[in-house]
Parts: sequence; structure tokens; C-alpha cells
Amino acid sequence: KGKTRRAIRLTLVKKGKGETKNNILNDLSNMEDAHVKQYAELIKKAMPDFIHVKAFKSLGFSRQRFGYDKMPQHYEVKRFAEKLAKQLAKLGYKIMAEEKRSSVVLISNLSKNKLKIKKP
Repeated sequence: KGKTRRAIRLTLVKKGKGETKNNILNDLSNMEDAHVKQYAELIKKAMPDFIHVKAFKSLGFSRQRFGYDKMPQHYEVKRFAEKLAKQLAKLGYKIMAEEKRSSVVLISNLSKNKLKIKKP
């Protein structure tokens, strides 16, 4: 106990704009407010050290399933992460870092000195 750090990664996909006809995947999204609560319940059971909230990127083979319209912008990822952190605040989770270029937000319940995050 305490030697292995545990992480959960959430890859966010937003609703498509319906650019392809009869594409059932256009409505697929996990960024609704109801999903925040559902993810929070799962996280409470797992109690990971880190939660990586990141944007789906339309690269490689995934381009055949999802287009660029399914990729959330960083501000959307951050907004989702803020809602999630608020749901988990009683357990000590808060946003610790973010990387705009990668569209990722780090949530943790560890103190900053245990994270070893260096500011540029």
C-alpha cells in the first residue's frame, strides 16, 4: 500500500456535427453533466492517485470512426475536469496541472510536493 500510484484516464469525446449521413457515432459523447456524476461514482470506488482528463484526438485509424468535430477543445476538457473535481472535492481531489497543447488536465488527491511537478 502506498508504493504503487494508480491512475484513471478519461478520454473525452464530444457530440459530432452529423457531417456523415447515417453515422450512428455522431451522437456518441461522454461529456454530458450526467457523465460527470457517473465518473465521480466510479472514481470514488477506485480512489486513484491521479485522474487524467484528456481530449480524444482524431489520429490514425480513429479518423475512420470519428472526425475532427468529435475532438474537444482544451477549454471544454478543463470545464469537464472542473465539474469532476468539484464532485470529488470532499475526498481531497483538485486540479493540479494542465497542458493546453495536449488538452489534458490532471486531478489528484496528493499534495503538490508529492507530485513533483516542476513549473517552467
